[in-house]
Amino acid sequence: MIKEIINKDNKQVMNEVAKDLIRKYKIDDSFYIADLKILENKINNWKELLPRIEPFYAIKCNPNRGIIKYMIEKGLNFDCASMNELKLVLELGVKNIEDKIIYSHPVKKRKDLKYANDIGVKYTTFDSLSELYKIIETSSNMKCLIRLHVNNPSARIQLGLKYGVHKDEYKSLLDKARELNIEIVGCSFHVGSASNDPTVFFNGISYAKEVFLYCNNLGYNMNILDIGGGFTKENFLDCAKVIDQTLKEDKFWKNKKLIAEPGRYFAEEIFTFVSPIIGSRKRQERNEYWLSDSLYGSYNCIIYDDQIPTYEIVRNPLLDNNFDDKILYETTLFGSTCDSLDKLATIKLPELRNGDFILNNRFGAYTIAGATDFNGINLTNIPIYYINS
Repeated sequence: MIKEIINKDNKQVMNEVAKDLIRKYKIDDSFYIADLKILENKINNWKELLPRIEPFYAIKCNPNRGIIKYMIEKGLNFDCASMNELKLVLELGVKNIEDKIIYSHPVKKRKDLKYANDIGVKYTTFDSLSELYKIIETSSNMKCLIRLHVNNPSARIQLGLKYGVHKDEYKSLLDKARELNIEIVGCSFHVGSASNDPTVFFNGISYAKEVFLYCNNLGYNMNILDIGGGFTKENFLDCAKVIDQTLKEDKFWKNKKLIAEPGRYFAEEIFTFVSPIIGSRKRQERNEYWLSDSLYGSYNCIIYDDQIPTYEIVRNPLLDNNFDDKILYETTLFGSTCDSLDKLATIKLPELRNGDFILNNRFGAYTIAGATDFNGINLTNIPIYYINS
């Protein structure tokens, strides 16, 4: 659900914005605030620090229609990993499909591959012989990038545990691709989500060069390097320095097409999540509160993305001002479902009331994208209020 865009002064904090929205719209359930100014700044920062590398936004991180539409207007490209993601960007008006989309999932369903081929998607990735046979059978017009394995224990989510061709595997796989007459045009790798080690990009680029050279000997015209994602607010500057220096120091990459698949970097800071207290109980010296959201909703990021949310209080401006924020109590926050394991956190908070809200900043990456409506509770169709700070 998309709400109107509200202009706000840059100096106002999200707590104040949330209160204004609650007061204006009499809000009594969960909602998101999306700041498009932050997205604009992110896009500009990328262009400044990595001007040679074209970003393809990883839709799986947050398939929000509002920010995707904004990205399309700004000329960004898209990393799609399923038929529904492909349909989404088409519905929202992406043009020049061949240049604007990469189907970047190493293991795809046959019907999804056929659909991608039929609508004109040009590029996809693979890391197994099984995938090559599917591509031959369903989408022989597509050009392929071989997905390389990069080991990175520092990443919050180590994608190398599941995907990527190891160094002792790529030659036989590429030999078979040549035999099958599949067009290989480049390499891709992913250092893992939320990486803490910028130097792994050097490792990935070095491995890609090795594979490029082998492919050239096979007669392939390799011209695309996809360096994946792994970027965050904290690591972006350091990662950009390593990437830029590595590419500049090796003339091999001078005339190659360079792309990346950032998701978290663009989406994380845009969104602020606000969810109300819907129930409370006091047991001995502990306060217990139930939030409208849940581990089955946007807070699934605690389980699947190892996130540690910050829980800030938004006092409901529609209630009286009779509260004390100075005294802190041992507090348990529960999610709204019937599942006894639906427990968000044990922290210290002031005494809260039904109707007060909990606010989470930087809540745009791998949050609502993984939500379900378990228990019949609406956890997926959350109102979003767009601002431009």
